[in-house]
Amino acid sequence: MDSAPTAYILHGGDALRQKSQLAKFRAQMGSEETASLNIHEFDGETSSVNEILAAATAVPFLSERRLVIVRGLLQALVKPGANQKILGQLLTALPELPAFTRLVFVENETLKATHPVLKFAQASASALVIENRVTDRMPQWLQHRAQREYGAEIELTAAQALASVVDGDIHRADNELFKLASYTNQRRPISLADVTLHTPYIAPTNIFHLVDALAAGHQREAMRQLQDLLAADERDPVMVLGMIIRQFRLLLLTKEHLERQDASDLAKAIQVHPFVARKLREQVRRFTMDQLESIHHHLHERDIAIKRGDLSASLVLQMLIAELSPDKEVQTS
Repeated sequence: MDSAPTAYILHGGDALRQKSQLAKFRAQMGSEETASLNIHEFDGETSSVNEILAAATAVPFLSERRLVIVRGLLQALVKPGANQKILGQLLTALPELPAFTRLVFVENETLKATHPVLKFAQASASALVIENRVTDRMPQWLQHRAQREYGAEIELTAAQALASVVDGDIHRADNELFKLASYTNQRRPISLADVTLHTPYIAPTNIFHLVDALAAGHQREAMRQLQDLLAADERDPVMVLGMIIRQFRLLLLTKEHLERQDASDLAKAIQVHPFVARKLREQVRRFTMDQLESIHHHLHERDIAIKRGDLSASLVLQMLIAELSPDKEVQTS
């Protein structure tokens, strides 16, 4: 007799892993001809529990199992105003599901520990909970997925940088990871330089090094970092200047946030990834508020001059290095 669980809860933010798990459930249904007759999918927001249970308990046709996939029902059952009788009906039915049933609840978000169906599943041998959380451990998820799916390695600093720009978007993260794994072709681990060079919407980590050099008054190092930025993918000087302007704007916002002694999370307050927020916290200590306001105003004026055609972006960048890093230490706040 089949002793496997009859009810499953897949919840959390890892949509790719959920997709893989559902594919395994479908693969267990046998040939395509009979599988299509015994697999049913429901939208939990619009389908009734009676309809779902009827499909789950119907005897399979030319198959040993019946697979029923329900999306979003468990969250819908605990929304304000939801009918508690329907929740009770489901809880009563779950322990009585036939052995041939595979009733799979799919939730895009992580269910609260107090959810009645989750509590039932955790205490019952007839149900299995599979939690697929990822956004709070995105760098580690990237490292694991690189190895598991692509036979590649990605350095932690590279994974952190990639996580900083995908902002919890699993599909976007996986697409970028696939490109990076293809580029290194398993010959070596994916490095921070690879991420900087091949991920178009990431501000290169060199931007942090450049700003550090400017803050410390190290003109030669600042110029070297600038040349590295310009050389990467033959970047347009206007693009590089835009990165610098954005970085100093974020530093100004960070300084304002910290000087207000705002208790709210910095990453949320200025809308950046926690990895970037940590970098900004470290970097902003090198500047006073007056310095940041002056630099921001200075950059804004130069940006206008470029748009008027008075100066080239290349010249502005060189002037910026000379003016902001006169080979002397900048006083920290």
